[in-house]
Amino acid sequence: MNVSIDGNQGPVIVLLSGYGTAAPILDFQPLAKRMSAYARVVTVEYLGYGCSDRSERTRSVEHICEELHSLLHTMQYDRYYLMAHSISGVYALYYQHMYETEVCGIIGIDPSVPKQIDYVDSSKEQWITAPLKKSGLMRFINAVKPGSFIPHSADYDAQSIATIKGMAFSQRTNPSFKEEGKRINENFMACRELSYPKHLPILMLLSSRNCKMVKWWKSLHEEQLEDHPQARLLVLEGSHYLHWSQSKQMAEEVRHFLSEEAL
Repeated sequence: MNVSIDGNQGPVIVLLSGYGTAAPILDFQPLAKRMSAYARVVTVEYLGYGCSDRSERTRSVEHICEELHSLLHTMQYDRYYLMAHSISGVYALYYQHMYETEVCGIIGIDPSVPKQIDYVDSSKEQWITAPLKKSGLMRFINAVKPGSFIPHSADYDAQSIATIKGMAFSQRTNPSFKEEGKRINENFMACRELSYPKHLPILMLLSSRNCKMVKWWKSLHEEQLEDHPQARLLVLEGSHYLHWSQSKQMAEEVRHFLSEEAL
């Protein structure tokens, strides 16, 4: 598994990408660099993503979490925050239940929630990608409109953009990605009844665009955080990929979140 580490002091933040992100390390680079001023930021490329190896294992949420834990254990990290974008919000929820003594807190970047599958009529859409398509979270319709999933920000240099485009093109034939897609529905179902413990610090950063476009998006997150005294939800201006355009504000919000935890 390929990783990138930014920063050498402070709490460990593990950045986890959304479904089908072609090059997670490059995708998160501006955000990781900004947070490295006060934290050690570990950006992970799941098996089948970016420059990581492909995997012949089923892409069940259990296997994905086991592989992530094995990586962090090998790197000798035993206490860390999970900062999860999109579908990784579901994976982080499952991970926290598997390794609850290691997770210090959860930070969501417009994260998926398991119960969003309740709002999808699978008889009208392909069930494989329905939970993501319905809420505007489908990362990989690259063949339809490739430019929609390439960062448009001065924070990304031309070489990074070219690399992301190239990797996005090759991702379409990636068997690991396809296998994960086939298991989206069952992975959501595996987490549907899970909830975060009340003592766990949580920061949710939601996309204003998704909150406007999907009427149940914000309410599902509010429901997930109901009766959690240490949870905070903020809506930031921007698309589902908040870290493309809001990395500066996000880094400040995370700094504030961590400083409150230190009190």
